[in-house]
Amino acid sequence: METFADHFAKGDYPTALKELEKVKGTISPGLWHFNMGTVKAKTLTLSEARYHFIEARSNGFTDQLLTQNLELIENELNVKSLEKPLDAQDFAIKSGLWSQNGIFTTLSLLILVFGMMILKKERKYSVLGVTLMLAAIPLGLNIWVKSWDKYITLNTLEVREGPSAIFGSRGELPAGVLVITKNSGEWRRVIYPSRFRGWIKYAGLIELESK
Repeated sequence: METFADHFAKGDYPTALKELEKVKGTISPGLWHFNMGTVKAKTLTLSEARYHFIEARSNGFTDQLLTQNLELIENELNVKSLEKPLDAQDFAIKSGLWSQNGIFTTLSLLILVFGMMILKKERKYSVLGVTLMLAAIPLGLNIWVKSWDKYITLNTLEVREGPSAIFGSRGELPAGVLVITKNSGEWRRVIYPSRFRGWIKYAGLIELESK
């Protein structure tokens, strides 16, 4: 019986995608998303490829090939320039997204290790309390960042001044951009990147699940 790898090697990408769907849940999420992203990249469905590569990384897949492929896709989509911070809020959000990739957890562990070293010398409950409190801060920030509504745009979307087609246009939001939004329903208000602040239709978004 032919497998995903067989169909992929032959360039039969539609069948390879079907085989991947069959094994979803039986392999690690990181590997599954990496394979999905690879097929999407081969079929030039670049926005979905970026989505799956980001999901693969968030699920702990750390192969160097993932980093290379993600960078190639992001360069092709030109999203790095589109997501470049313009104001203080952008910088804060961008820093939060960057720190979410293990930085918050690492910082928390370093605080705990440093605190335990001091505790061995001082042996005071106050030292333990301060250590735990400080270690909890980056963990809390990590949970907060994960709670943000993060999406990848699947196609070019019209940005409106309000949550309806009757409002004037503020321009277009290109495909493949990572956006953070507020509100629910048919229309979402873009918070990040700030250059695209306005309202877009939810139908053109795919949510990043690994929060």
